[in-house]
Amino acid sequence: MGFCSTVDCDRYILPINTIWLPRDRCEENKRFRCRKGYVSQVQTICKGGYWVLEPTCQAVECPQGVNITNSDDVTESGIFEEVFSFDCSVGFTQNGVTGILSCDENGTWTEQKACQAVECPQGENITLSDGVTESSIVGGLFNFSCSVGFIETGTLGCEENGTWTKQKACQVVLKAVGNKGIPMIIYA
Repeated sequence: MGFCSTVDCDRYILPINTIWLPRDRCEENKRFRCRKGYVSQVQTICKGGYWVLEPTCQAVECPQGVNITNSDDVTESGIFEEVFSFDCSVGFTQNGVTGILSCDENGTWTEQKACQAVECPQGENITLSDGVTESSIVGGLFNFSCSVGFIETGTLGCEENGTWTKQKACQVVLKAVGNKGIPMIIYA
């Protein structure tokens, strides 16, 4: 068995996405490992009429069909460092209406930009009331007291666009004298 020089020792071409593992002498087996986000595989190729095992490093795969939080979409398959954009469910948003997942080194989809619940703001003045709103997410209701001279309570609903809309408005109370002098309350 012949002796190899340092030049011969370093001539071996590494497969793509690999890192050499340190060795003390050129005669030792050449060892490498795959970079982060890649897994080793061995493929057979025909060289000079013989089947040869050829090591490779393939990107880790992320699965398709994974449910996404606050979205009606599911993932497509992807590989390490690929991104997947998806639509947020009604009542959720992120930079418009999309979110982003990234395929990580372990083959897991991780949220880069998640869908957040749309919120209606707190501190808004309410017509015909001395109260102000509290914050709420889409679909939430806010009950409030009406000003004197109006029906006792009203209700606001938090809409998909983050605004409050009246569900039950304050109404004026009119007093009238009814039949036989009995007071009647009439709502306008």
